[in-house]
Amino acid sequence: MSRKRYGRMKTRGIKTQEPEIVEEESEIEVEEETETITEPELPEEKNSFESNDNNSSNNVLSSIKKWIDERTEIPEPEIETMNDNQVDHESWGVSHQEETNYEVQNEESNTIREIVEEKKMHSEKTIIAKGVQITGDIKLDGDLEFFGEITGDIESSGDITLASGAQMEGILKGRNLEIVSGYVTGNVSLNNDVTIENQSILTGDIHAENLVSSGKIVGNVYIDNKIILNDSSILEGNVRARELEVKAGAIIQGQIDIEK
Repeated sequence: MSRKRYGRMKTRGIKTQEPEIVEEESEIEVEEETETITEPELPEEKNSFESNDNNSSNNVLSSIKKWIDERTEIPEPEIETMNDNQVDHESWGVSHQEETNYEVQNEESNTIREIVEEKKMHSEKTIIAKGVQITGDIKLDGDLEFFGEITGDIESSGDITLASGAQMEGILKGRNLEIVSGYVTGNVSLNNDVTIENQSILTGDIHAENLVSSGKIVGNVYIDNKIILNDSSILEGNVRARELEVKAGAIIQGQIDIEK
């Protein structure tokens, strides 16, 4: 009699490997995603009727605009062009001319001012009549002309004139001095010129710019510029000047120093 044997199958430790369907499907899906199909762009079909209508309307608008532009056209002003050299030259000329005009105006104003001041000084003239005797110093602005006698110093900002018969003893200062048949005893100092007429006598030193003498001088003469001694002049003293002119008949008793 046969016996049936029953036993148990041990499945422990046996692993069944299922195919990786998911991964294959994902790979397939990736491949499908990477593959792109580009469809060609088809040109849009335009309606020929619409294009013709647009062209005709554009032509009409352009014609109207041209007609309006022709009627309302404003001519542009002509602009004269100059290069840089011309501009610089002309601008320099204008500025230089303005500067020159300004300098000329200043010179003219200064000259006018000097003339006015000189006339004002001449208009303020003091006259001392013949027979008047003054003892003391005199200081004044303007010119002085006297016929009398003065014992004292005289200082004036203008011209001083000793008329015929006038006598003065003292120091004299002024702008110009003219002695007309007068007598002066004392040193004289002038800003400009000294003129001594015939029959006039000056006893003292002279300091001036120029000297013209036809009379007699007893003293030293210091002249910054020129001395002219006429034929009737007599000079007893030393002479210093840049230029000396001695006429025939003039007499000099003293040393002469001509500076260059």
